[in-house]
Amino acid sequence: MTDYWFSEGSYFQYHAHKTTHVWEGFVGYDFGFLSATWYTNFAGNDGLNGSDKRAYSSYFELSAPFRLAKLDWMGTVGIVPWRTTSYGTNDFACTNVSLRATKNFLIKQKYHLPVYAGLTSNPCSGKFYFVFGVAFSLNTDE
Repeated sequence: MTDYWFSEGSYFQYHAHKTTHVWEGFVGYDFGFLSATWYTNFAGNDGLNGSDKRAYSSYFELSAPFRLAKLDWMGTVGIVPWRTTSYGTNDFACTNVSLRATKNFLIKQKYHLPVYAGLTSNPCSGKFYFVFGVAFSLNTDE
């Protein structure tokens, strides 16, 4: 479960239809060659459907890892299954197609420095993004 808080008001504002929170539940499974995850907003300031009722905004994602050219890759496809103002969709919509590559640099056999870059597209909105990042971790296996 995730509690998303939008800082438009007090964190402790929990009144029905006036809260600054959205509560989302999710379930997923990793098959190794493919992972599948389903997310649904079940409470809080969720979007509306075509009948102006709570949409129970949902998102489904499939991700597949693979190795190519000494890089770790991840391909992802995500969809919103029905109309919701939360995601700005009018019906079933593909909202995420992405490909990310990661190279993990090992420094002195102790420190991990994964560097990643990726391209992400939202076909529903027609937007395209380039993502770049660096992380740091300590190898605790020793």
